[in-house]
Amino acid sequence: MKYNNNLAVAYAKKYALTPNKEYHFINPKKDDIGDDCANFISQCLYAGGCPLLYSPYPWFYKKLNHHPFYSASLNWTVAHSLYWFLKSNGEINGYGVKAKEIKDISKLVLGDLIFFADLNNHVFHSSIITKFTDEGIPLISQHSYNKLDTPIREEYYKLNIHYLKIFL
Repeated sequence: MKYNNNLAVAYAKKYALTPNKEYHFINPKKDDIGDDCANFISQCLYAGGCPLLYSPYPWFYKKLNHHPFYSASLNWTVAHSLYWFLKSNGEINGYGVKAKEIKDISKLVLGDLIFFADLNNHVFHSSIITKFTDEGIPLISQHSYNKLDTPIREEYYKLNIHYLKIFL
Protein backbone atom coordinates (compact mmCIF):
# COMPACT_ATOMS: atom_id res chain seq x y z
CA MET A 1 0.00 0.00 0.00
CA LYS A 2 1.41 3.39 -1.02
CA TYR A 3 0.15 6.96 -0.73
CA ASN A 4 -0.78 8.14 -4.22
CA ASN A 5 0.13 11.81 -4.03
CA ASN A 6 -1.02 12.36 -7.63
CA LEU A 7 -4.57 11.24 -6.78
CA ALA A 8 -4.55 13.38 -3.63
CA VAL A 9 -3.45 16.44 -5.62
CA ALA A 10 -5.99 15.77 -8.39
CA TYR A 11 -8.73 15.65 -5.74
CA ALA A 12 -7.45 18.87 -4.14
CA LYS A 13 -7.42 20.68 -7.48
CA LYS A 14 -10.94 19.48 -8.30
CA TYR A 15 -12.50 20.45 -4.97
CA ALA A 16 -10.39 23.33 -3.61
CA LEU A 17 -12.68 26.07 -4.88
CA THR A 18 -15.96 24.14 -5.02
CA PRO A 19 -16.28 21.65 -2.13
CA ASN A 20 -17.34 18.06 -2.80
CA LYS A 21 -21.06 17.81 -2.07
CA GLU A 22 -20.58 14.20 -0.89
CA TYR A 23 -18.97 15.60 2.27
CA HIS A 24 -20.38 18.00 4.80
CA PHE A 25 -18.72 21.41 4.55
CA ILE A 26 -17.80 22.13 8.16
CA ASN A 27 -18.88 25.69 8.75
CA PRO A 28 -19.98 26.30 12.35
CA LYS A 29 -20.13 30.08 11.81
CA LYS A 30 -22.57 29.75 8.89
CA ASP A 31 -20.57 32.18 6.81
CA ASP A 32 -18.60 31.54 3.68
CA ILE A 33 -15.19 30.89 5.27
CA GLY A 34 -15.91 28.04 7.70
CA ASP A 35 -13.48 25.78 9.46
CA ASP A 36 -13.25 23.11 6.81
CA CYS A 37 -9.49 22.96 6.27
CA ALA A 38 -8.73 19.65 8.04
CA ASN A 39 -11.87 18.04 6.63
CA PHE A 40 -10.70 18.98 3.12
CA ILE A 41 -7.13 17.75 3.75
CA SER A 42 -8.46 14.46 5.12
CA GLN A 43 -10.58 14.06 1.98
CA CYS A 44 -7.43 14.60 -0.12
CA LEU A 45 -5.51 11.98 1.88
CA TYR A 46 -8.39 9.53 1.54
CA ALA A 47 -8.53 10.17 -2.22
CA GLY A 48 -4.79 9.41 -2.25
CA GLY A 49 -5.47 5.89 -0.95
CA CYS A 50 -5.12 6.38 2.80
CA PRO A 51 -7.42 3.89 4.56
CA LEU A 52 -9.91 4.96 7.21
CA LEU A 53 -8.92 4.11 10.79
CA TYR A 54 -11.26 3.41 13.69
CA SER A 55 -8.74 2.42 16.37
CA PRO A 56 -6.48 2.95 18.20
CA TYR A 57 -6.36 6.49 16.76
CA PRO A 58 -9.53 7.15 14.79
CA TRP A 59 -9.36 8.95 11.45
CA PHE A 60 -12.63 8.56 9.60
CA TYR A 61 -15.64 10.16 7.94
CA LYS A 62 -18.94 8.36 7.48
CA LYS A 63 -22.21 9.57 6.01
CA LEU A 64 -25.20 8.67 8.14
CA ASN A 65 -28.51 7.86 6.44
CA HIS A 66 -29.03 10.95 4.32
CA HIS A 67 -26.68 13.82 3.69
CA PRO A 68 -25.92 16.17 5.54
CA PHE A 69 -25.83 13.84 8.56
CA TYR A 70 -22.36 12.45 9.16
CA SER A 71 -19.97 11.12 11.76
CA ALA A 72 -16.31 12.09 11.71
CA SER A 73 -13.38 11.80 14.08
CA LEU A 74 -11.61 14.83 15.51
CA ASN A 75 -8.47 13.65 13.73
CA TRP A 76 -10.37 14.01 10.43
CA THR A 77 -11.97 17.40 11.10
CA VAL A 78 -9.71 19.50 13.35
CA ALA A 79 -6.36 20.83 12.08
CA HIS A 80 -4.58 20.54 15.43
CA SER A 81 -5.81 16.95 15.91
CA LEU A 82 -4.98 15.95 12.33
CA TYR A 83 -1.43 17.30 12.67
CA TRP A 84 -0.73 15.42 15.93
CA PHE A 85 -2.41 12.24 14.66
CA LEU A 86 -0.27 12.16 11.50
CA LYS A 87 2.96 12.84 13.41
CA SER A 88 2.18 10.39 16.22
CA ASN A 89 1.17 7.65 13.81
CA GLY A 90 4.43 8.22 11.94
CA GLU A 91 6.50 8.01 15.13
CA ILE A 92 5.02 4.61 16.08
CA ASN A 93 4.85 3.46 12.44
CA GLY A 94 1.14 2.76 12.92
CA TYR A 95 -1.27 1.44 10.33
CA GLY A 96 -2.50 3.78 7.61
CA VAL A 97 -1.65 7.37 6.92
CA LYS A 98 1.27 8.89 8.77
CA ALA A 99 3.74 11.71 8.46
CA LYS A 100 7.26 12.77 9.26
CA GLU A 101 7.95 16.40 10.00
CA ILE A 102 10.83 17.84 8.01
CA LYS A 103 12.64 21.19 7.98
CA ASP A 104 14.08 21.09 4.45
CA ILE A 105 11.30 22.22 2.10
CA SER A 106 13.31 21.00 -0.90
CA LYS A 107 12.34 17.46 0.20
CA LEU A 108 8.62 18.20 -0.11
CA VAL A 109 6.65 16.80 -3.03
CA LEU A 110 3.16 17.32 -4.38
CA GLY A 111 0.62 15.93 -1.92
CA ASP A 112 2.68 16.68 1.20
CA LEU A 113 1.05 18.90 3.82
CA ILE A 114 1.76 22.23 5.44
CA PHE A 115 0.29 23.11 8.84
CA PHE A 116 0.33 26.54 10.45
CA ALA A 117 0.57 27.13 14.20
CA ASP A 118 0.39 30.22 16.37
CA LEU A 119 3.24 31.37 18.59
CA ASN A 120 2.08 28.90 21.29
CA ASN A 121 2.46 26.13 18.67
CA HIS A 122 -1.28 25.49 18.51
CA VAL A 123 -2.00 24.34 14.95
CA PHE A 124 -4.88 26.32 13.47
CA HIS A 125 -4.74 25.59 9.73
CA SER A 126 -3.86 22.83 7.28
CA SER A 127 -3.14 22.80 3.54
CA ILE A 128 -1.87 20.51 0.79
CA ILE A 129 0.93 21.21 -1.69
CA THR A 130 -0.56 21.18 -5.18
CA LYS A 131 2.10 22.99 -7.20
CA PHE A 132 5.61 24.46 -6.99
CA THR A 133 6.91 27.72 -8.41
CA ASP A 134 9.89 27.62 -10.78
CA GLU A 135 12.00 28.49 -7.71
CA GLY A 136 10.73 25.42 -5.82
CA ILE A 137 8.42 27.31 -3.46
CA PRO A 138 5.34 25.25 -2.57
CA LEU A 139 1.92 26.53 -3.57
CA ILE A 140 -0.98 25.27 -1.49
CA SER A 141 -4.64 24.47 -1.87
CA GLN A 142 -7.03 24.68 1.05
CA HIS A 143 -10.46 25.37 2.46
CA SER A 144 -11.29 28.13 4.94
CA TYR A 145 -10.56 30.30 2.66
CA ASN A 146 -11.02 28.18 -0.43
CA LYS A 147 -7.85 28.59 -2.50
CA LEU A 148 -6.15 26.71 -5.34
CA ASP A 149 -2.39 26.82 -6.01
CA THR A 150 -1.88 29.87 -3.82
CA PRO A 151 1.27 31.12 -2.06
CA ILE A 152 1.49 30.84 1.70
CA ARG A 153 0.09 34.00 3.23
CA GLU A 154 2.89 36.43 4.10
CA GLU A 155 1.82 36.79 7.75
CA TYR A 156 2.08 33.01 8.27
CA TYR A 157 5.87 33.23 7.93
CA LYS A 158 5.89 35.02 11.29
CA LEU A 159 4.30 31.94 12.87
CA ASN A 160 5.31 28.30 13.19
CA ILE A 161 5.07 26.38 9.92
CA HIS A 162 5.16 22.59 9.97
CA TYR A 163 6.05 20.66 6.81
CA LEU A 164 4.84 17.05 6.79
CA LYS A 165 5.92 14.27 4.39
CA ILE A 166 3.01 11.88 3.99
CA PHE A 167 3.39 8.11 3.68
CA LEU A 168 1.58 4.85 4.35
